[in-house]
Amino acid sequence: MNTFLHCSCGYATSDADDHTDHYLAAFPAEGDIGTDGRVHAEAARDTPDGTPQYRCLCGYAADDLAELDGHLLLAFGGDDHIGRDGVRHVAVNALAAASGVA
Repeated sequence: MNTFLHCSCGYATSDADDHTDHYLAAFPAEGDIGTDGRVHAEAARDTPDGTPQYRCLCGYAADDLAELDGHLLLAFGGDDHIGRDGVRHVAVNALAAASGVA
């Protein structure tokens, strides 16, 4: 497996969706309440004309799912990026990860 996406906790994958899922799993929020005290969750994507719509329940609108995922990570990750496992989770450069610098 050719990995190119790394987390400071040691997690690595070549799949961008798996990488995002890792962060979303590290920062689950009780009742979808973000660090700002607001509810954050993906709103329904269905629109009358069938065009995709990526919105958060807080009102944030994104152009695509990756942007919405980024918003959710910011909402739940907090300033310290410490996950529910007590470990810091931030994306790191692959070269830094390989050299042990994170």
